[in-house]
Amino acid sequence: MKSVNEKELGDNLVLWKDDLGDPLSFEQIQRLLIRVIDKNQLYYNYLELDDKSVKELLSEDELKFNERFYGEVEA
Repeated sequence: MKSVNEKELGDNLVLWKDDLGDPLSFEQIQRLLIRVIDKNQLYYNYLELDDKSVKELLSEDELKFNERFYGEVEA
């Protein structure tokens, strides 16, 4: 695994801007990344949706949500 160059990471983070073009604060970037990670956990791998153990973890709404995400059912 490649190590993270903290200076390079910091230089890239200052490029993130809000709707007005102002740089995002560290806290704003942190909240944004947390939201992205949380949203990513809503989706299951397409090939796992038919797995019995995965289906047992999902509610009917979550299963339909994932199927819509992959385009298997109409919204």
